[in-house]
Amino acid sequence: ITSWTATKNIDVFRKKFILISVNHNNMHWSLCCVVNPGAILKNIKMLNEDPGDDELYPCILIFDSLTMTPGRAEDLAIDVRMWLNSEWTRLEKWSNDDERAPFKTYVMNVHEPKSE
Repeated sequence: ITSWTATKNIDVFRKKFILISVNHNNMHWSLCCVVNPGAILKNIKMLNEDPGDDELYPCILIFDSLTMTPGRAEDLAIDVRMWLNSEWTRLEKWSNDDERAPFKTYVMNVHEPKSE
């Protein structure tokens, strides 16, 4: 099976935002936003450094008007990271010094903005 990104020749790592709509049990929708996915390798190399204000920060944002069940946001993030790693492999983005699956929990954090 070929992914739609391969069919359309899309490099998701050149995008600033990737919006993914998520349907929960055909009853509720939420939105997942992948921010700066292409900045992942720079982020890995700077793990022990304090990023500057102008540094791109790769992360996953999950917007849900209802409170997700505990762990649901991280389960969703695991699926998104797995997809990003498969796209990374498909596009052969790594070099000999880079990781083949750079999207890990400790590198690409999940944030769930809440409103009152």
